[in-house]
Amino acid sequence: ATAVAADRTPPRQHAMSTATTGLRVAEAVGAIALGHGFFTVVGMGASALNKPPPKPSSDDPQNKACASCSRSTQLAKIVKKAYSGGGFDAAALSADATFTDPAARCSGKSEVMEAFRALGAVCKPEVVDGPIAIPSTSPDETAFYLHSNYFKDSFVFGSKGLTVRSVLVVRTKPDGTVCALEERWNGKELMPFAPFRFSRRVNGIISCVLTPLL
Repeated sequence: ATAVAADRTPPRQHAMSTATTGLRVAEAVGAIALGHGFFTVVGMGASALNKPPPKPSSDDPQNKACASCSRSTQLAKIVKKAYSGGGFDAAALSADATFTDPAARCSGKSEVMEAFRALGAVCKPEVVDGPIAIPSTSPDETAFYLHSNYFKDSFVFGSKGLTVRSVLVVRTKPDGTVCALEERWNGKELMPFAPFRFSRRVNGIISCVLTPLL
């Protein structure tokens, strides 16, 4: 009888305890959401505010060598199709392919293919110039200068649309399939710290869930 009596909590006290717990959970969730939003905005802003890279000179011997490479030529066709709204062919991507830009990170072939399907369906992408092969820092990477336009004739951006100049780094496996794409808006490298990586991945997951509805 004593044990039963000890377990009895006055209803009012129990309600206050539950309300306090709920408030703390809401505060924690709010803090996480606020932090996520902060790092997303800062990461995107750092790239968006960077000075755009100049168009590579066709007279530069290094650029000529990059452009004449057979791998660069093949990848340029794949990239141009994807950034023109045509998406990726499944055979062009490895099973573990990733796509990362300042806003989001998609992981796995299905996520990457969905991201570029949605790009074509929603953003009205158009390749204005490029992709132009430029020197990269690793033998398994191919870098491209890319000048794109989005949302042309839209209410928000008007008849001219949104212009983006970027450097796209493409990594391939020995079999030639694309295993990673990293788009650096205005040529600026992505923020490398953990909070930014976490925010990009969360955005990628959210995007993968929502874009099939479009």
